[in-house]
Amino acid sequence: MKKSKPDSIDLMVSLLDHLNEAVAICGRDGSMVYFNRNMNAFLEVNKNRMPTLKNLVEKLRLDNDAANSIDRYIREAPRKVPYSTTVLFEDEGGFKSWYDIIGENLDENHVMISIRDVSDKKLARELLRFRVGFERIVTHISTYFINLDYSEIENGIVDALEKIAVFSEADRAGVYFFNHDCSIIESGYEWCHDDVPSIRDAMVSMAGEQVPFLSDRILAKETVSCKSIEDLQTPRDQAFIKQLPIKSFVLVPVVSSGHVRGIIGLSTVYNEKNWHGDIITLMKMVGEIFANARERKQSDEDLKETLQQLRKAMGGVIQAMALTVESRDPYTAGHQRRVADLARAIAGKMDLSIDEIEGIRLGGIIHDLGKISVPAEILSKPGRISELEFEMIKRHPLTAFDILKTIKFPWPLAHIVLQHHERYNGSGYPYGLAAEEINMHARILAVADVVEAMASHRPYRPALGIETALEEIITNREVLYDPEVVDACEMLISSEGYSFK
Repeated sequence: MKKSKPDSIDLMVSLLDHLNEAVAICGRDGSMVYFNRNMNAFLEVNKNRMPTLKNLVEKLRLDNDAANSIDRYIREAPRKVPYSTTVLFEDEGGFKSWYDIIGENLDENHVMISIRDVSDKKLARELLRFRVGFERIVTHISTYFINLDYSEIENGIVDALEKIAVFSEADRAGVYFFNHDCSIIESGYEWCHDDVPSIRDAMVSMAGEQVPFLSDRILAKETVSCKSIEDLQTPRDQAFIKQLPIKSFVLVPVVSSGHVRGIIGLSTVYNEKNWHGDIITLMKMVGEIFANARERKQSDEDLKETLQQLRKAMGGVIQAMALTVESRDPYTAGHQRRVADLARAIAGKMDLSIDEIEGIRLGGIIHDLGKISVPAEILSKPGRISELEFEMIKRHPLTAFDILKTIKFPWPLAHIVLQHHERYNGSGYPYGLAAEEINMHARILAVADVVEAMASHRPYRPALGIETALEEIITNREVLYDPEVVDACEMLISSEGYSFK
């Protein structure tokens, strides 16, 4: 095994034979003048011939760049800086190992090459990196979906799929949800690299019986992992996967509340891949997050639809209340509807929310509801009314409040109606509230009520006209009426030509 060695390294040779590393001493031509027992075992050389640097390159299956780099270091003039690199070695069975290759000049003619197996250290570092990345992505996605607005759930799912695909080194990631009896895929979301074809359209609306593994494995909550589609058991499954196209894949059932809701999958298009168990765990966790988010969104949409139906029903009840009042006072028939329409227009001009505008409109429709307690002959009296009769009329906001206060409307209708005769300077009734003490909706309704009343015919006087009504609110701006409301009303009528229908 041994050849003549330079005297300068005799002591070193005796030490090298006892090292755990594989060590060789090479001449500048790449021949090995010495190698220790570990290098002999590593190279598995024939005892009758001395190995060379080429044997080492072939054993490690180094690519051209790595092989040329080592060769240059050995053949060129001695350098003070040692050579160092780490290479990945994969044997015929696919088992991977990492080796540090270290070169150091001994003298003008010799270089010492040592090979150190650093697989354990490398794997520990990779595992740590993987676990940190795993925990980060789980924390990010779970927190993200907790705070995500329901309208953004679809985009959130696609963003999360991208993160999972990149983390797991997949070419494509998708999640597909079944209908209630798992007979069809009713929706799907997907992310894939720019050069990878989408399979979403091929999956969505697919009958459940067409999906491989569905009936016997997915619905049984089993994971299906396939390194190569050639490993699939049936030609039918192989044909289905090949058409997508897919090289390697993993499918995990999406389970929520104990029921299978769909499947989440990762796939590669160009390379075969072993799917790490932690990746499958990640997919299970994220799939459940997706399913719960969709269910919360559906519950929210169902609730909104129910509320919309309730609001329509409330609108019908409110309209019935309005007709009840107007049936007792034919002279004011349509008054509440016209007040409601003007109040709605003013609120829109003031950029109030759609919900607030609807509340003001409904308040306008029933603002005179309390007049059902006032005798009809007083309401339709053609001449001046007495002070006692006026006091009876002034109680109608309180009567309306008593009727409405126990009904849980989505809007403060009871207080809007109660306060619509209050005035900005505190001279109104029934409580003499002033300025900001008066509900903003009621301040809008007050202006709309005065303008409509003055512009229309009354039993005790003819119509005064909309110009006279406009003069009234402008003259008493910031005295009887909220200045912002007056400005909005004036703009509607003077600049935009608003008129009562």
